Order: sequence, then structure tokens, then C-alpha cells
Amino acid sequence: PHVLNTLASTLDAARQFAFREDKLERLTALEAQASASDLWDDPAAAQRIMQEMEGLRQDQAQVRQWQQWYSDAEVLLELAADDE
Repeated sequence: PHVLNTLASTLDAARQFAFREDKLERLTALEAQASASDLWDDPAAAQRIMQEMEGLRQDQAQVRQWQQWYSDAEVLLELAADDE
């Protein structure tokens, strides 16, 4: 259906944004900084690191959730079409 094609396109754009190589590299760098033993020597910097890391993770989690909803919608539409 047209709606699913539009959603698939939008979901693909969101996935490309959330999982861009530069974002993945940044998350890896932040995780390395967050695991440093001296992280909390500078609480303000530590908080910025943790907030940025959490933001990147939340973006990825949101896209994964949308992907799951999309997959569920596909299955439900197939089941509805089979019942017709």
C-alpha cells in the first residue's frame, strides 16, 4: 500500500540519520570517554558526555521502535488482506 511505501521511505531516512557513520563513531568515542577512570574528575564535562551519549542511543532506540511498528503494520495488513 501507498501508506507503507511512504512510511518505509521515511523510516529509511530516519535510520540513515540515526545510524550515520559519524554518529556511530561519535558514540564509540563517547563510550570510551565514559569508561575512563577519571571521567568524574570534571563533573560538568562528564555530564555533557553522558547526555550526548544518551541522546545518540535514544535516537537509535527510537528508530528501532519505529522499525518494529512498521514490521507489525506490514503483518497486520497482510493478515487483513488474507481475510478479504
